[in-house]
Amino acid sequence: MLKTWKQQGFISDSTYNFFNFTNPTLPRTYALSKIHKSGNPLRITISSIGSLLHNLAFFLHGFLDSCLEKLFGYVKNSFQLIKDLVRVLNI
Repeated sequence: MLKTWKQQGFISDSTYNFFNFTNPTLPRTYALSKIHKSGNPLRITISSIGSLLHNLAFFLHGFLDSCLEKLFGYVKNSFQLIKDLVRVLNI
């Protein structure tokens, strides 16, 4: 599908190279112990970095992030949070 899109001019060479994997890895699963809970249950984590869908997810996140309006309570990072708190509380 990527090859056809590139040939028909729907995507650029750089976009084709970004999505075209020659040697992808499988997503990895690991577990972290919740030491603050009794019985120490495990929290399952899946790392998909380097997998076939990682670049697609990265691309879609950027696309949707630029298209959707930020919610009133959106906080970009802790620095923005401090600025907003100072502004609202007039400190």
